[in-house]
Amino acid sequence: MYPHLAALFDFLRFVKIPAMLDLKFVRNNPDVIRKNVADRNVSVDVDAILALYDRRNEVLQTVEALRTRRNENAAAMKQKLDDEQRAGLIAEGKRLKEEIAGREDELKTVERDLHEAADALPNLTHPDTPIGADESANRELEIVGTAPKFDFAPRDHVRLGTELDIVE
Repeated sequence: MYPHLAALFDFLRFVKIPAMLDLKFVRNNPDVIRKNVADRNVSVDVDAILALYDRRNEVLQTVEALRTRRNENAAAMKQKLDDEQRAGLIAEGKRLKEEIAGREDELKTVERDLHEAADALPNLTHPDTPIGADESANRELEIVGTAPKFDFAPRDHVRLGTELDIVE
């Protein structure tokens, strides 16, 4: 219907727009989200989003616990230790560093998947919004003024811009 907007829509496919719904709200109100998804006629797997959210929280807690252990290990290294104890703490520190790096990679992957899935969630609709499959369910609330009547065929902005040579 609006071919001049095709380039804009092509561009917008590459623009990253963050999810508008708070994921904690989604987790705490899954039935509200499912109903909204159904009312908006959108195909989104809410259960998959919830599973990814829970997985993200599990991995995040693991990473934070490992970081705490790493910090405790580093603090223990500052104490006066014999060579055997120091070597044991150094080995533990290296192991923790590797494990943290692996878990952080996992966390990044889970978060990326979560945000990609959550981006498909539609915003919540107002309770007074009519529910329907298309525009025919909409209702006109008020008409302000009268529609203008022209004694000529109106032109859209693209045609006017082209005729006035102000659009490339």
